[in-house]
Amino acid sequence: MQSKNVLTTVSNWYYFIPFFGFILPYILNITGFVIDQSAIDYYGEVHNDYRNRMLHMLMLPWAAFGYSLGVPALFKLSNRSASLMRNWFYLTYICLYARINMTITIVFAFLYTGPLILSHLYYKPTTLTAIKGITIGTGFMVTMEYIGHTIFEYQNSRVEGVMNAILYSHFYISQELTQLLTQLLTQLLTPLRTPLLV
Repeated sequence: MQSKNVLTTVSNWYYFIPFFGFILPYILNITGFVIDQSAIDYYGEVHNDYRNRMLHMLMLPWAAFGYSLGVPALFKLSNRSASLMRNWFYLTYICLYARINMTITIVFAFLYTGPLILSHLYYKPTTLTAIKGITIGTGFMVTMEYIGHTIFEYQNSRVEGVMNAILYSHFYISQELTQLLTQLLTQLLTPLRTPLLV
């Protein structure tokens, strides 16, 4: 019964995905949260070390995979209910980020498509799946916090910035990946643009 109610609610929410993703920053702004680029800059204040940013870029999508696998299983959601909920969050993030930068949003979509698909494929509404998923997600988060913020950064994540991290950390690493790919492409194409000496 609980799974059916969740399924019905999430199915109905699908009609409001664009609205919710675009309106959420305004709601947060009214309640005192920083939003958009200011929120991304705030998150970046404790991610100054290049190695820490790379670590987050590699691990954060798979932490999301773990939690998107384990949390629905914790509540014994059916396969369809869990899939709808994951897709809802995925599309909400896309709408949230599209109002900031469309290119980075596309990079985010590609970066998180793999973990999203795998969470659909490996999901089962069992206690074992819940344990596995939450363990995977927490393992990646603890690794990023300990290695990234204790060894590389010497500055731990801010407790008061948890909501900010939930909303904008994925955009931040997508932004970092976009910049990295841009630099690599520029370096590869530069020799082609240099005129040959006669």
